[in-house]
Amino acid sequence: MARLIKGITYREYMEMAAHVRGDWSLTERSMRAYLQYRINVLDAQINSLTSRLEFWEEDPFAAPLSEQMPPVSDEAWESWASLNYLLNARDTLQQALDRLNRGRA
Repeated sequence: MARLIKGITYREYMEMAAHVRGDWSLTERSMRAYLQYRINVLDAQINSLTSRLEFWEEDPFAAPLSEQMPPVSDEAWESWASLNYLLNARDTLQQALDRLNRGRA
């Protein structure tokens, strides 16, 4: 990476990289705002994905069991897997935000 930056040595690059601390350098208030922003982004992605998935429009228990579960396409499986990932990521961010808020109280 240091070779991509003209006129800088590897040692100088590593010293500069050591000073960049990423998310850990945020204040508590900034971290709360950042986590809330990421949760909002995930919520938007979750809403978009769920709107693309086809849900039953009527009561699924009204039909016989064999008709309740139609074959699922590969695209639908991928969407469900993505939805599961997004929901888990949102839960993890919410837990981090809750811990941060508990530490403040």
